[in-house]
Amino acid sequence: MKIRKITSIFLICALAIFTAACAKGNVEDNKEALNNDKTVVESNIDQDKELTDELLKEDEVSGGQVYIQDEWVIGAIIIKDDVSEERAKELAQKYAEELKEKYKDKKINVQAVNSNKNLANIVL
Repeated sequence: MKIRKITSIFLICALAIFTAACAKGNVEDNKEALNNDKTVVESNIDQDKELTDELLKEDEVSGGQVYIQDEWVIGAIIIKDDVSEERAKELAQKYAEELKEKYKDKKINVQAVNSNKNLANIVL
């Protein structure tokens, strides 16, 4: 009976040590995998410098970017505070049409935002 208790305690301790060691390894592996995935995602994104520069020259725009990721071309437009929602939609539509003309084989998504509010979301 005594040997059974000692063996059980020994097995429980060994199992706990083994589980802790495996868990630490998995955390490190997950961190490395996460970093590798992030690198892969970033390498799939290309900026359309020409259209981004054109977008940033608009008086109503305070920031933004046009980029290509896989089968999508995305226009992200940050609208200045004093610009109407109607004008923001017009700008988003303008760039969505330009992008569709340039990237006929891709899906297009243009969003215009201001003060954490989505003013336009156009998908072509």
